[in-house]
Amino acid sequence: MPGNNHVISCPEIDRSSKKTPAFLLQTWTGNGNKGVMSDSLPVDPKTGLVTSAAITSHVNSLIKSGLIPTPKMNSDGGYDMDALMANDNKLYSNLQQEFCWYDSRYMYALNQFLQSATAGQATNATQANTYLEITQTLNKRANCVLQVISYLSQARVSNIMMSKKGIDTMNIDINKKLAELNKGYNLLNKNDVILTTQKEMVRYTEEKNNYTNNRIVVWTALNILALGAIFYVYQRA
Repeated sequence: MPGNNHVISCPEIDRSSKKTPAFLLQTWTGNGNKGVMSDSLPVDPKTGLVTSAAITSHVNSLIKSGLIPTPKMNSDGGYDMDALMANDNKLYSNLQQEFCWYDSRYMYALNQFLQSATAGQATNATQANTYLEITQTLNKRANCVLQVISYLSQARVSNIMMSKKGIDTMNIDINKKLAELNKGYNLLNKNDVILTTQKEMVRYTEEKNNYTNNRIVVWTALNILALGAIFYVYQRA
């Protein structure tokens, strides 16, 4: 039962004032939006929880309809972490409000059921049965919201790990560039930087000249072959 060990702290309903069944069974519509809870989802009779397949399908449907917003990915395939955090904070706030809506009503209904069931008066039997049904319904609703939170938490962790891979790749590239800059810095801060630079320029010039000469040799050879072929064809004509 969600009321036994809270991860989310929820305020309780004032038990000194009588709440009607209609009040207790109201669905959450905070911020003018429909909540993530659904009474139509199949529940495993052994656990009292919505089946995992149903939760997966339900969450995907909520995402598709826009009730659960998803952050856009960057061009590099990762997520904007600032946008992701803002999106998750807003989503978590809504889910927390919805869970507390059902959980506080559940705790109230449970207390009313226990009082009616232990009063020892026959007149309270009907009231006890009424609150029992309400308690069972609210328990399923609160659990449904918790299951959606759990599913989304795992999905968000996966998204964050995906972004982390992109960040790690970026860090590797940054470290390479830092190493190159550091190498350049060390070179420029040597006492013999001018001499070293001159040597590097001479080496580069020699390599460039060798490359150019090799290309000249190749093109000259090709030209000789082409002229020979033309002369051969001319002689045969």
